[in-house]
Amino acid sequence: MSDQAAVNDPRRFHRRFHVAMAWIIALTAFVGFARTYYLSGWTDSPALSPLLHIHGLIGTIWIALYVGQTVLVGSGQVHLHRRLGVFGGVLAASLVAVGWLTGVTAAAARGGGADAIALFSFPVIASMVFALLVLLGVRFRQRPEVHKRFMLLANISVVIPAIARLPFIEDRPAPIFLFLATLLAAGAFHDRRTRGRVHPVTLWGGLFVLASAPLRAFVGTTGAWQVLAGWLLSLPWPLGFGN
Repeated sequence: MSDQAAVNDPRRFHRRFHVAMAWIIALTAFVGFARTYYLSGWTDSPALSPLLHIHGLIGTIWIALYVGQTVLVGSGQVHLHRRLGVFGGVLAASLVAVGWLTGVTAAAARGGGADAIALFSFPVIASMVFALLVLLGVRFRQRPEVHKRFMLLANISVVIPAIARLPFIEDRPAPIFLFLATLLAAGAFHDRRTRGRVHPVTLWGGLFVLASAPLRAFVGTTGAWQVLAGWLLSLPWPLGFGN
């Protein structure tokens, strides 16, 4: 099949799209965390705690697994993809747990005041969004068209912190939102190209992920969150591990 014919073949485009998106997500994660994690030995970034090293390692393995899983499906090795799914579920749960503990540790390090509690909403909501999307992906694992869209959304959601750290974005809300919207719009374009209309998971799941970004900042300013987060931070977390 010629390159032009491959472009015009929706099935070939479908397989290539998910592999390409996985690599884009991986590249975003690497560039976003290059200075503070991947290349920290060559920068002036502060030394990382053991907990942050573990968080970074689990996150890296998760994204590497996602790249591998899309390649396996694209090459027709669905049986191996399914066998690795159990490991992926354990890895996702570990990422959520370590993400929570990292957020708690960071809030405690900031003194546990109002600002620290507000910022604590970011890792909490991020973990909840990621966990929900992965759970839905697992729930619909027997329906590949639904499963792969939920997993793509989960992986887009998990790189929002990396997007915020990209050199040309540097934690500015508008560029973060635009970059995130571009990734989600790619899924809509793919659906239109391959099935003539946007899949409901792509549409509503994409809007959910997009709304979750500003929601993190809004929730942290509410009185209800200050009370709930204050209680969460008062629990006996193993904070010494994060030092």
